[in-house]
Amino acid sequence: MLSKAVIVGSVNKEPQRVNENIIVFQVISRTGNHAPRPIIFHITANGKLAEQAKELKRGNLVLIDASFSTTPQGNPPMHMYSDGQAYTQYDVLAEKIVILPELS
Repeated sequence: MLSKAVIVGSVNKEPQRVNENIIVFQVISRTGNHAPRPIIFHITANGKLAEQAKELKRGNLVLIDASFSTTPQGNPPMHMYSDGQAYTQYDVLAEKIVILPELS
């Protein structure tokens, strides 16, 4: 199943190289205006986007056009904490990365 996402947020964890062609990083975004809650997205960038992503620094404001990584049933993958509690992780594959100007 294909799910699209447009994420606007700031880089929370700087990019880390997984291998020659893949870089991963985290973006934190907020949702809701009555009780803002942070959502952390785990972003994977491949190929030319990985080269672009390696220049990102913590705090950079970014717009990410991406596809969600999902299970065959279309759900986000479930993971387990070391204490056995389940959690959902928002994993996305970047298709476009735009560094936005800082708000003043």
